[in-house]
Amino acid sequence: APGNAMIVLPDALTTGSAIEVRRTSGQGELLFLGQSPSAEAARDELPQSLGILDAVNADTATFASPGTVLWVRTDGPWTLVIEPLQAETVDSAVSGTGTRYLRYDGPSNTAGFRHEGDGTITVEVLTAAEREAPVISLGVIDQQLTWSSSPEVVFHIIAEPGAVWSLSVDEGTP
Repeated sequence: APGNAMIVLPDALTTGSAIEVRRTSGQGELLFLGQSPSAEAARDELPQSLGILDAVNADTATFASPGTVLWVRTDGPWTLVIEPLQAETVDSAVSGTGTRYLRYDGPSNTAGFRHEGDGTITVEVLTAAEREAPVISLGVIDQQLTWSSSPEVVFHIIAEPGAVWSLSVDEGTP
């Protein structure tokens, strides 16, 4: 599609679970804004930022409730794929390399994140109510992540291909 657009997400993508938005063509920055389904709420609130696709990030994850409108703001033509997020499920601890999506659906609201080595790494923590990037750093990281209580949490780890990291959900902390 050329330039700006409004996309009403189909019911299959608005179940409250995470979805992935991935650019398959186009260049430049794409900004995604979500808006509540009711007209009254839409008048009373500004659209919420759901993510940005740019030269570095070709995909992002977000949550969408029934009737959510996705606004795309950009200057040039683009093509997107929007589908349910395919993410590895984390029960307590996981380690890996490079960029990954991880999903957690337990009672905890804290986790430890560690990165050893060089290179830039970003960790986004997404729930239906919030999107934060508590880790945007270079080099060695040993940091505690927190989030509001939520039935589902997605961690988007954005790292260089050889970057070694670990995530350990703190058990017993509701």
